[in-house]
Amino acid sequence: MIEIRASSFGRKNRTRKLFKELIQTWKTSNFSDILYITPTSKKLRFSLREFEKLALQRFPAIIPPHFFTLNTLASSYHLAGTPITDIAKHIIIEKLMRKTPGTFRAVSTGLVNQVSKLIKEIKTYSPVRSPAQLKLDAKTIRNSSVREKVLKLLNLYSRYSRLLKRMSLVDPEDVMKDSIAALRKSKGQRRNLLVLDGFYDVTSLQEMLIGELIRRARKTVALTFDGEDEIYRIPKAFEEKLKGMGEHKFIKEPLEEDLPQIESSAYKTREEEVEGIAKKIKDVKCAHPKIPLNKIFVTFPAIENYSFFAPRIFEKYGIQFSLSPGYTLQSAPPINAIIGLLETIQRKYPRDKFLGSLRSPYFRLVSEEEFAYLCHISLEEGIVKGEMNWKDGLERYIDSLVGKRSSYKEGPRVSRRDIELIALKIQKIFSKFRRLREKHSLVEFAKLLTQLIDWIEIKERIKEEEGELRERDEKALQSFFSTLDEISAAQRAGPQKLEKTSLQEFIKILKMSAASTEYIRKGKEFEGVQILGYLETRGLEPDLLFFGGLTDEDLPGAHYQDILLPDSIRQAWCLPTPEDIVERQRLHYHRLIKSAKKRVFLSYPLTVDDALVAPTPFMDERFKVKKPTVFRRNVIYGEQDRERLKKLTPPLRGSISFAHFPSYEKTIPIYVTDLEKFARCPFQYYVERVLGIEPAGEPTEYVSGVDYGRIVHDIMRLLYERVKTSHADFHESFEYAVAGVLGSLRIDKFWQDVIRDRLSLIRDDLIASDEELKRGGFHPAYTELSQRISFKTDGERIMLKGRLDRVDISKRGFIVIDYKTGKAPTKGDLQRGLHLQIPIYAWMLKKHLKIPPSAGLIYNLDIEKGFKKVTLFTEESAGEVISTSIRFLKQYSSMLREGRFPKKEKPQNCRNCPYKFVCENFEGQE
Repeated sequence: MIEIRASSFGRKNRTRKLFKELIQTWKTSNFSDILYITPTSKKLRFSLREFEKLALQRFPAIIPPHFFTLNTLASSYHLAGTPITDIAKHIIIEKLMRKTPGTFRAVSTGLVNQVSKLIKEIKTYSPVRSPAQLKLDAKTIRNSSVREKVLKLLNLYSRYSRLLKRMSLVDPEDVMKDSIAALRKSKGQRRNLLVLDGFYDVTSLQEMLIGELIRRARKTVALTFDGEDEIYRIPKAFEEKLKGMGEHKFIKEPLEEDLPQIESSAYKTREEEVEGIAKKIKDVKCAHPKIPLNKIFVTFPAIENYSFFAPRIFEKYGIQFSLSPGYTLQSAPPINAIIGLLETIQRKYPRDKFLGSLRSPYFRLVSEEEFAYLCHISLEEGIVKGEMNWKDGLERYIDSLVGKRSSYKEGPRVSRRDIELIALKIQKIFSKFRRLREKHSLVEFAKLLTQLIDWIEIKERIKEEEGELRERDEKALQSFFSTLDEISAAQRAGPQKLEKTSLQEFIKILKMSAASTEYIRKGKEFEGVQILGYLETRGLEPDLLFFGGLTDEDLPGAHYQDILLPDSIRQAWCLPTPEDIVERQRLHYHRLIKSAKKRVFLSYPLTVDDALVAPTPFMDERFKVKKPTVFRRNVIYGEQDRERLKKLTPPLRGSISFAHFPSYEKTIPIYVTDLEKFARCPFQYYVERVLGIEPAGEPTEYVSGVDYGRIVHDIMRLLYERVKTSHADFHESFEYAVAGVLGSLRIDKFWQDVIRDRLSLIRDDLIASDEELKRGGFHPAYTELSQRISFKTDGERIMLKGRLDRVDISKRGFIVIDYKTGKAPTKGDLQRGLHLQIPIYAWMLKKHLKIPPSAGLIYNLDIEKGFKKVTLFTEESAGEVISTSIRFLKQYSSMLREGRFPKKEKPQNCRNCPYKFVCENFEGQE
């Protein structure tokens, strides 16, 4: 007897109610005669926990039911053959394709993936068709070229199946099919009760296994889904299949749904989206502290796009979480370092990537001093890439040192012999890498890579780590070695000669494997916010649901017509079409939103990889979702925004006046830095500050100039706060500040080491400059000092604000010091009114401190060029410089208050401006 209990997705606590019913009616505390099957492992573990909690309220001890997913149940019945992973399957199929000359013009990774996917679909959606039947169907294709292609694919499928059988290997689909045969042969006792909880969209192969389980149970209770909405077409089809599997009783539970409150948000990038989710979780927990963290779910249609950001950002916000699936090798730092090194070798040692690999914390192929010299030499000699380019550049530098020492001012003076030893070390490194650039079989590549890992002593570097970090990296490396073994075993399958491939193809296979190999789970199963995959949410009922990543490229995503099979054959073999896939995606979207008990927070990024994306078309008014229509900032991504921007601002072509833009606030305070931007280009100031448009940031694997500037400012602030309050030793305070700031950052350890190394090289120059100030009686008095001053111009009062990096004071006066990590201003900039900060800050301080300015200094802390002190004015020239700057200040302030943004008559640096394609000044320039 099959008892089908149908209800809508919005019906809550169905599993709990069923468990209560079973526990109350079961006569003993032995529930082992119950077989419980559910679609996902996450739902299984939550259900097992719920059942034990309820049963132990009635019995002091219990024997629980048998809890399985279809996959784990199939594995328990599978006895013969060694299961293979998806990456091994990919390698075997690629090998068979290359062994069939003329069948496939070019065997690419994408084509192999398509063929692998097709074989999986045939096995799961058309499991009863034999290869002979499939070929008969293919012969009905009228187009001869298409028919020939399909027959060749089926021949490949047959060869793949025979090879697995000969080698006693099985893929995941074979495991399930073999379990059905094993169940039919089994003579074990029938179960009293089979519970099917949460199934509504199953493949033909899964349907066969469910049918066999129903036949072996005295009674089946199936919790299914039904409703009036069109999204229930697929669940209703599954209900009909259940009804056809035997005598049944259909119970239609109430269909009314408790729909949660729904909000939606848009963010500029994926990373900012995760930041927004983390902030909302903190806010909600503060407002509703009784909501358990493990009842808050965070999910994405493509969780692999977010698995890098989510753990890092949640840790930053102090949010306890459980990540499922756990960390993959793709996100493991030592594995990233290894693959990065291989890419450096494959790309012929480009300067930046090669230097990065040399000083990776997992390799340390050169010392800090050697790294500093290699950075300097490679820049000076113009080394770009290539083994010979590095060799020639080092030789030229060595030749230039004949009879003298290195003039590299940022490090200790070294002899020609010292540089020769560095060159020899680089040559030794090249010799170790050279064989990897040749073609090898995958087996040989795996062996060479293992030898390389031993030589660069990654294991020893990991042993130097402590606690959880060491445990994580050790597991990652161990899992990576297992992956190399799987790759080798997959290529050895079959008696044929091992095919040779390139390093580039080997790297692709490593990346594919790393993306799919989980090596560690983060957090305890039932503690903290649950971050999980889109399909893992099936059957679960969170209190709060954060559903992110809702872009059209992830949901429903791009599902193109099959390039291998015509639609007629796909339909004949019951394979899913692109339309079927989109319908399933829509079903899961609505199912997931309806499953939440209290609130749903939908979100999506506006850009992905610097390109504009649209929200999923599923975000309609059915759930009364209010789409975000106004964002804090607009973003420019390229010339495609030209027409949009022109329509937004018709008067952009000439001088802009306030009358056109009454929304511009006249009462806001003016910042000194804003005046400088206005001075350099009123048009750019207008676009950014008035219209709120900004250029999209350039994605980079390096620390950006802006980030470096913030880091340096934080270090300088912490350093001089410590020096001025405790008069501590400068060296000790310097190390304290660097360690304190870098330790709080979420940046790669390599870049932390680079910044630490570069700052260490400028430390002595910084000390020398400070000692000179001390001899003049000056000492640090203020850091990050906020100042404001009001003044009148043209009869109107203006409020001016600014923040001073550092102020040193003596008995006779003060010095304003500003830190710059980019290009420092010049005295010419002062005269042209392009730099106002230092003189205006001096004017503000003079009014407040009632003492005269002694100097205005710039400390230029460049990551490449090192330390440089720039004196903008002295005690003698201070009055004239400040007067000139005040004149420009009043001029710019008046124009801003009046809303006048004149066109720059003689523009500079227009070629690199992000707004050049809507600017009249730039038009017509070559």
